[in-house]
Amino acid sequence: MQTTEKTPPHSLSDWKVILPYWLSEEKWRAFAMLGGIIGLSVIYVRTAVWFGKWNQSFFDAMFAFRVQDCLSLLPPYILVSALAAAIYVFQIYLTQVLSMRWRLWNTRVYLRQYLSNETYYRLEHGLEQADNPDQRIADDLSQMTIWTLKLGLDAIQAVTTLISFSIVLWDIGGTLSFTWHGHAVHIPGYLFLGTVLATLFTSLVLERFGGPLVSANYRQQHYDADLRAGLMDVRRNSEQIAFYGGEEAENLRFSRYLAHIATNWRNVVTYTWR
Repeated sequence: MQTTEKTPPHSLSDWKVILPYWLSEEKWRAFAMLGGIIGLSVIYVRTAVWFGKWNQSFFDAMFAFRVQDCLSLLPPYILVSALAAAIYVFQIYLTQVLSMRWRLWNTRVYLRQYLSNETYYRLEHGLEQADNPDQRIADDLSQMTIWTLKLGLDAIQAVTTLISFSIVLWDIGGTLSFTWHGHAVHIPGYLFLGTVLATLFTSLVLERFGGPLVSANYRQQHYDADLRAGLMDVRRNSEQIAFYGGEEAENLRFSRYLAHIATNWRNVVTYTWR
């Protein structure tokens, strides 16, 4: 198997894998579970905002030596903490169930396609060759569902957190006033604006230096799959290899695979520590 430089597929091709499940016969159950997960995420963020206000009240009372006020704040803290923990656990449970249902549905669909019309044969020997279809079905579909849900839900929670805490920052930030070349300057909500600018700058830096790491990780999976497929070939063709004395040729082939893995691993380490 010849190893070539691989880059991640175009993002449009990802939607061909992502969308069918959400348009299938399971779509209503899937959307119901997704809605429940998002709802729990919103409630969890609201508890985080409540904890922020509770901390302010508690430490104000503590620094003022109001012991009775501190004690009165403990019961609601315990109740909300228990609620937040329950929400977090149930959210993880629903996410795992939805991820597994999505993976099983996708795997069944692709297995039917793979085992119909001699597709498995044409992918291996015909003009429509594909590298490591077994890994694509067994591993990549699983990773796709897990990471799609994780990234999507993290994005939703990040937006919810941004909106909730932006209101808090705007309220407590007040207005920054100073004089610039004899002119009075007033910046309302300066804490919020400063946070937005810092976040945008950090995002741009991560996008700039994180892009090559994504491609390197994708290639690492490809090279690992090549090695695994080669070992499967040896096991499957062990009789022919032994009969023709092909051990040296197989060693050379695996040496190339390992060289690709080692070279790309160095790239991963380099991009990670940049």
